[in-house]
Amino acid sequence: MRNLWMLSAVVLAACLVGLSWPAQAAPPPASTRQPTAPWMTPSPSPTARPPVLDLFGQAMVDSLRITTDEIWHVGDGSVQGVMQTEADPVVIARVAMAESPGNFNDRIMVMWLIRLRSELGFKNAGEYAGTRARPDRWGPPTTIKQEALCDGGCQFEVVRATFGIYWPEGIKSPGIRAMVSPTDEQIADLWLTYQAAVHVLSSPLSAFPADLRGYDSFRSPSVTWYGIRYYSGGLRSRQMFPRGLIWRDESPQDNGFWTAFQPSPVPTIVPYATPSPTPVPPRFPSKDS
Repeated sequence: MRNLWMLSAVVLAACLVGLSWPAQAAPPPASTRQPTAPWMTPSPSPTARPPVLDLFGQAMVDSLRITTDEIWHVGDGSVQGVMQTEADPVVIARVAMAESPGNFNDRIMVMWLIRLRSELGFKNAGEYAGTRARPDRWGPPTTIKQEALCDGGCQFEVVRATFGIYWPEGIKSPGIRAMVSPTDEQIADLWLTYQAAVHVLSSPLSAFPADLRGYDSFRSPSVTWYGIRYYSGGLRSRQMFPRGLIWRDESPQDNGFWTAFQPSPVPTIVPYATPSPTPVPPRFPSKDS
């Protein structure tokens, strides 16, 4: 009985304390809470027109972005179908952007590799009865699109990754987004890569980077590492740039090609007369004009 009276007294005291204690306010909703540190402040929505649109022009920006409408009406339901209709420099620039979104030097190397594979017929290797039937090439020459896109196999997984993409604005991968529909912040990178692609495809093969000769493939450093030899006499894999791709020598055909490579001689032109200099018009009108 005594214990029952004590228990009742404790419960009554607790009730009195609860009635007299000031009620605590409920925490504010998560959407209205203020961050406690400056670096936690969320980025505001853009309120200004991106200057990149004025720098490159709206038409150029739109041409670098593949839209949902183009995927269905131009590409017959696929991003690759749209890329099949684009110029070769645009195609290899897109592939290079996705393969190395953060390293411009590696992107140039990727585009040169596509050019070399096209010259040496990488996807036509079976035409010469096996990849080791010829010491200096894989097969008859192919096209740039055949090597860059999933035509006879997907050598570049980033192209395969576009299968099933119908709404480019929802792409989460930064590399794939830069390849298909670059954001305002990515437009300049793709545009610069496109300019490099034009140079790669218009230059003679003698301009092929010396450090890349002998390397015919690459992987992400998250998949493999440097210093690995893939066949007897081959080059060891190499990371050419900080935090860049791992370049690998997986086949001897391109090595044989570079060993026997002789650049086309540049003809020497001896002028029979010294031409008079052509006057260059001024860039701006003179004050007297």
